[in-house]
Amino acid sequence: MEIVQQMLLNYMQGAGSTDDAHLYARWFYLCLWYKDDPKSQEKLFYYLARLQLTSTVVSSFLTRESAKKISLAFGQKNSFSRGFDKILCMLLASLRENSPVIRAKALRAVSLIVEADPEVLCEKRVQSAVEGRFCDSAISVREAALELVGRHIASHPDVGLK
Repeated sequence: MEIVQQMLLNYMQGAGSTDDAHLYARWFYLCLWYKDDPKSQEKLFYYLARLQLTSTVVSSFLTRESAKKISLAFGQKNSFSRGFDKILCMLLASLRENSPVIRAKALRAVSLIVEADPEVLCEKRVQSAVEGRFCDSAISVREAALELVGRHIASHPDVGLK
């Protein structure tokens, strides 16, 4: 695992651009790995040293596609990704709250998630939760539901064909 992590760090260093995006991405990954490692307190200097390591021989084996696949695999393992489903469930549960203000805000939060990842709206539980808000007693909630669907259709015109 550590070898693959180092290969990804090396790839990002080799693919570095004039801006600091690759450096920040490397720091981000190191922070995630540090946070998710139970022995991280003992390995602080090890993680910092990994940022300094350079190995063009190892990094030359990675293509952009390989680096993307590795990043996706690591992304699915980190603690934030594991908590995403819980967060989404809480937001969907908030759509059944008594307060229309909470329902509208929860729907706007779901809208932001759908904007970032349109595949979320393909989930049946999300669809039914949003559909249920079209007939909400509060106009602000109905507006938020229509805005969510309207934005999604506007940015994905092929949705109307499904």
